[in-house]
Amino acid sequence: MPNNELEDNLHSIITQFKNLGLNLNLNEEDIFSLKSHALQMIDPKKNKPYSSNIGNPLIYYLFEPHEDSRSKKSVLLLGGIHPDEIAPLYTTWKLLTDYLKLKDPSIIKNQIILVPLLNPDCFIGSGQQDFLPSRIKENGIDLNRDFYNPAVVRENQNEFQPEPEIDFLLHLIKRYDPSHFVVTHSPLNLLELDGYSTKLDREWINRVQEESGRFGGSLIPVKKFETYSGKQHELWSFGHLIKALRKTALTFEYPEPKASSSEAIKQDSYYRKAVQMSLDIEGISLENYRKETDLVKDMSLKELAEYAHNHYGNPSRELYVIGITGTNGKTTVSYLMGEVLKAAGLQPFVLGTLNSGNRDLSTPEAIDTLRLMRTHLDQGGTHFIMEVTSEGIDQSRILGIDFNIKILTNITQDHLDYHKTFENYKKIKLGFMSDGDCHKIYPKDFETEPISFSTLLLGYYNLLNIKAAASALRYMKIEEPYIQKTLSSCSPPRGRLEYVEKGQLYMVIIDYAHTPDALENVLNTMKKISIKRNGNLYVLFGCGGNRDRDKRPKMGKIASEIADFLVITDDNPRSEVSINIMNEIAEGLLTTFKNYKLIPDRKIAINYIINKANDKDVVILAGKGHETYQILKSETTHFDDREEARKAIILRLKQETPDNDILIV
Repeated sequence: MPNNELEDNLHSIITQFKNLGLNLNLNEEDIFSLKSHALQMIDPKKNKPYSSNIGNPLIYYLFEPHEDSRSKKSVLLLGGIHPDEIAPLYTTWKLLTDYLKLKDPSIIKNQIILVPLLNPDCFIGSGQQDFLPSRIKENGIDLNRDFYNPAVVRENQNEFQPEPEIDFLLHLIKRYDPSHFVVTHSPLNLLELDGYSTKLDREWINRVQEESGRFGGSLIPVKKFETYSGKQHELWSFGHLIKALRKTALTFEYPEPKASSSEAIKQDSYYRKAVQMSLDIEGISLENYRKETDLVKDMSLKELAEYAHNHYGNPSRELYVIGITGTNGKTTVSYLMGEVLKAAGLQPFVLGTLNSGNRDLSTPEAIDTLRLMRTHLDQGGTHFIMEVTSEGIDQSRILGIDFNIKILTNITQDHLDYHKTFENYKKIKLGFMSDGDCHKIYPKDFETEPISFSTLLLGYYNLLNIKAAASALRYMKIEEPYIQKTLSSCSPPRGRLEYVEKGQLYMVIIDYAHTPDALENVLNTMKKISIKRNGNLYVLFGCGGNRDRDKRPKMGKIASEIADFLVITDDNPRSEVSINIMNEIAEGLLTTFKNYKLIPDRKIAINYIINKANDKDVVILAGKGHETYQILKSETTHFDDREEARKAIILRLKQETPDNDILIV
């Protein structure tokens, strides 16, 4: 039985999560398990368990693989170096409780050493009620900048006095000699391999990245982060230690923000499975995936769909499946329904634009969708909500799926590069809706759906999205309090009228609007807001290369009718010449509209429009939304409207603020 000191410490940690709005939802049995499985190491200098400077116990947990799946690999998951980065810390503790409740030990493929909170002093302090998490200890030390430099220590061994948390970690590494490390941080939004890595390790990080985009969040990009290699040894980070030990580490950086409880809950739901995936070093599933890939590579699309249903045991028959099609609104309706079902205590999976695992396929191939369904069902899933695209229908990707509900949000122009005519496009959408005997919801059905509560989503088109979601949920007999409370408090999904706020007075919005209808709806909504603010509407957008050219002048005309100022720029020009795309957009502008500028480089364009806005104005960056890439010819580079907007806003604030020391960014 753990001692009273450890028990009090765990209680303080659980209480602090609650204070931050992050309930771990532990019952008495869970808390007992958390206490009884906690392990400590003896500090050889003091001959007692390691503790921090102010007496917080330093603990870890050990999970051994089942005999049938034992691997020679081991991984150390290190959480809470910077406890003010609460989203990854919350995931670490949720993952810890998941493993403690694990009923099937075969899921553990290799030894896992889990350090849930390396830096308790910066999370709970001495246990005081109003303590706020930080990254700097009372003695001024940032643990991730104070790892030891082995070369210096060898020369000055007698003078080596590491922080107790570092000494604890070094002894833990010495005892278990883990082959791999996983470290969680925020808010840089990256995955990085550090130290010594093999081809298998690079496959490991790729599997983790793919998993990071499956549950609602965007794929976390794989990229390098420049550490402090040019600094003095006092600023050694954990990454430097890994290089010196010739070990392999995966740094898992969540996106911004660092300290928002609502975002922490959302990001945990997006990325916890990816962190769990990172603890399976050898990736036995990858071998099975390769075998499956070889088997199906020569199948026709219909054969592939039939194989997927049979191979995965027809999971759509056991899940409650909702398919949402339409030109616009699919992502928002899917997201809203998923949030309500979760609030009602059910286990939904939402598949679509934000997490399909393939940026070009909101509706994945049949084999991928059925694999996800099977996994979700095996993990206790109850509902499966999926976006159904016209190409997905036409290419038999949804063939044979047993839908319980089908929803049509709307039909306006899109994807004519593929379907050639609007009539073909419309026929495919309506064909999906008419097929089968499940419950069907058309616009005429949900437009009159009563909504008696206010919401955080802007615009009439979002009201229609809410009505579509509510209509389906009420048909499913979901209790009204869950519907009203959740839909009234839901923020928009990523990249859908998403605010970028860094302290500026003008409003900056990111939205995915990339069709004429979507752009018109969004701009009309934001125009009303700009008028209420007594400001102007500044619009930035472009059109994709090698895609529907017919919509370009139409979108130009719409923008010139509504915007006060317009910047036309790049949006995945692909193999087309950027200026040609922009000129085709400009051809549709009203002849009387002169307030526009063509800027091919989207980064420069974003800087330009943000610096042009006045305090009461509204700036909308349209077209890319959740996307984090730009496609130029055959090259795909990282590009995120949110990141570029933040940089531009912060730079402008610094230039406009005489005393930069008081600027909080």
